[in-house]
Amino acid sequence: MKRLFIGFLGVFTFSFVSSLAFAEGGEFDHKKWAERALDKIKSPINEGWSFDLESRDGKNINIERYDASKPEGERWTLVRVKGKNPKKKDISKYRKRKAEELERRKERLAEAAAKDDTVDESAEGNAKENGEVNAGIDRDSIEFSREESEDYVYSFAPEIDEDINPHVRGEMRVSKTEPIIKSLEMFSIEKFSKGPAKIKEARFHIEFTAVNENMVFLSKNAVMLDGKAYLLVSIDQDSEQTYSNFSKAVLSD
Repeated sequence: MKRLFIGFLGVFTFSFVSSLAFAEGGEFDHKKWAERALDKIKSPINEGWSFDLESRDGKNINIERYDASKPEGERWTLVRVKGKNPKKKDISKYRKRKAEELERRKERLAEAAAKDDTVDESAEGNAKENGEVNAGIDRDSIEFSREESEDYVYSFAPEIDEDINPHVRGEMRVSKTEPIIKSLEMFSIEKFSKGPAKIKEARFHIEFTAVNENMVFLSKNAVMLDGKAYLLVSIDQDSEQTYSNFSKAVLSD
C-alpha cells in the first residue's frame, strides 16, 4: 500500500509539473518550458551565496573563495596559485585587481543611476567577477530539437558577438521532470574571423547546478579555441572555471 501510494504521488507530481507548460490546446509548450528554465539562472553573488571558484588554464590551476558574509571589498580570497599556496606578492596583486573590479562596477552603477536607468548588476563584469554567465541565448530562436531519456534538448541561436553569431549554433538541455536547465553547448559550424584572429574551431560548454527548485547557479564554464592570430601566432585555448561548495551566507548583525 505504501509503495502504491509513493508511486501514485510520483506520477501525480510529474503530471502536475508538466501541466504547467501545456498550451490551451493541450500540446506541450516547449518554448515556455525552456524559458522557465532560463529564468531560474541566478547569480550567487546577487543572491548572497558563498562559493569556491577553480580556474584552469592549461595545466595551471587557481582557486578563489567568495565569502558573502564578509564586508564588501573583503569577500574574495586567493586560495591557490598554479596549484600552490599564494605568495605575498600574489595576494597583493590579487587584492589590487579585485579592488579595481569593484570600483569599476560601482562606477558603472553610478553612471546608470545618473541617467535614471535600470541596471541589472548580475549582467555586469565577467563570469570570474560576478559568479554567473550570461546565457547568451536569442530566446526567439529557441526550438525543440529532440527528447532524450531524462532531458529535452533545444536548439538556439547564440548571442555572443555580432561577428561570431552567424558562425555558431547552440543546444541546451532541460530536465523533463521540472524546468531546470542542466547545460548549454555553443559550437562553431565553420571557420570564422574576429579581428586579427582566424578561428578554426570554437566550443563553449556551460553546466548548471540547482540549489533549490527556483534557483540555478553556474557550475562550470569551459572554453576551447583553435586558430591563429596575425597568421603566425597560434591560438590554442583550453580553459575551464568550476564553481562549487555553494552555501547561503549567514550575515552577522
